[in-house]
Amino acid sequence: MPTGAKVTLSGYCGAAKSFSDSAETFAHRILEKILSYLVQDDYSCPTISVIDGEQEIVLNEQIGDAPNSKISLIDSGEITIPNNDNQEVFEYKVFKLCGVYSQVSRIMLTANNKVVTDAKLEDYIPEFAEDFVEHIDNRDQKYILRYYVYGTYLDKCVNNERTDFYFSENPTLEYPIGRRDIESAISEQAKIKMKSEVKTRFEKKKEAFAEYAEKNVWYKDYLNKVDFETIKINPKESDIEAELHRVKYETDLGRQNKAENILNSLDIKGDNFAQKIEEITGELSATDSSNLAQYMVSRKVALELFEKAMQWNSREEYEKEKLLHNIIFPTKRDSINAVIEEHNLWIIDESLNFTRYLSSDMKNFNKSNDRPDIAAFHYPVSYRGGDEPGSPITIFEFKRPGRKDFISPSNKEDPIEQIVRYVRQFKNEGIKQPNGLNIDVAKTTPFYGYIVASADNDVKNWLIEEKNMTMMPDGSGWFLDGDKINLRIEFLTWEKLLKDAKIRHKIFFEKLGLKV
Repeated sequence: MPTGAKVTLSGYCGAAKSFSDSAETFAHRILEKILSYLVQDDYSCPTISVIDGEQEIVLNEQIGDAPNSKISLIDSGEITIPNNDNQEVFEYKVFKLCGVYSQVSRIMLTANNKVVTDAKLEDYIPEFAEDFVEHIDNRDQKYILRYYVYGTYLDKCVNNERTDFYFSENPTLEYPIGRRDIESAISEQAKIKMKSEVKTRFEKKKEAFAEYAEKNVWYKDYLNKVDFETIKINPKESDIEAELHRVKYETDLGRQNKAENILNSLDIKGDNFAQKIEEITGELSATDSSNLAQYMVSRKVALELFEKAMQWNSREEYEKEKLLHNIIFPTKRDSINAVIEEHNLWIIDESLNFTRYLSSDMKNFNKSNDRPDIAAFHYPVSYRGGDEPGSPITIFEFKRPGRKDFISPSNKEDPIEQIVRYVRQFKNEGIKQPNGLNIDVAKTTPFYGYIVASADNDVKNWLIEEKNMTMMPDGSGWFLDGDKINLRIEFLTWEKLLKDAKIRHKIFFEKLGLKV
């Protein structure tokens, strides 16, 4: 008389009237749960069927080497792990599961034919985070792997309920083999098993980092310090940035600490003094090179932005002058409340980064409220090199690209006359910083005035014939010396400002592999 058992699922509680999964999915998941009983060669599994209406699925037929098999045994083997003075042997069988949905490749630790614990393979090998794909009968089929591990050590270390092991994640004196020891060893077997696929995914991950470093060149020298074995596959740009930033920070900090340790133990009379100096220089120069690269890339971006701001918009009109001014230095700010990262004074002159005081669109004079009109973009930028009265004061006057109405005799915005007027006010009224401190101006204080504007033929003729200015060799600048008030004025075109800045930075950009 046949024996067996029948389980009927009907009228179960819940809002749904039927299973959301198909019979195939339901059968597949049941089969996954009982696979641990099939890892023993001497076990004979009874016939198990799933019946849904007229459809019947025999679970036993789902396992095998046939093309339509959902689960197949594809490999088996054993690993050995040191156990004090002996070695512990663990056997494993590898199943390929096709037609998977949200499942991932896992390591299943079993005891007495029952799965006790499991772990994701991706926790050890990130390349196992996604399904694998094989091409069968002109179609792609996804699959994952399940490693079922069994052995005497597991059988004798499981609790009575077979819900957990006595050993912990890491080795102890009582249990010298921990769960991670077993799972790590199995994951290495899986890595070998899927060598080709893992290598392809691993290289793709490295390529993503390399491509990002090409665009952010200051990270190039840190790529070889990234532990790609731990990086998840298909990283997003935000993931790459976060990892490279972390690696750079830790590497730079380590270099600085090493350099300080060498410096603290340095003996100037020691035989290895020169060698130690080279070590310090080497540690710090690597960090400095990366930081310089990052700074140069930011300058290249600023120059590109500056060039775009000089051009016509879609209406063939020049943008407001304030746009160019804010790129160079933000308005209503000065060197007290603006940090170096907020401005690009180097576009005009590198030395402007080292001035004592600099203001932008702010009141400079103790008495007069005279300052350029914002709408006409008349913003003076004032600075001096130090506290001494003999240190120069420089004034910059910006004019909107394409503008030339200042050459009209009736126009009160003659930039050359503006510069002269500012100089006289500096001399007669003195200068007070926002913090209340005065800046001394003596009769001998030299002044330099720079006007940045566009220059068509009318403006060029005006500069030479009306203002008696001398043309510079490149034809993009003119100068005039006013000996009576110690003032030298230069008229520069926006194009010259940009061109000269590019020339100064060309060698740096080329060294970094950036397009000039």
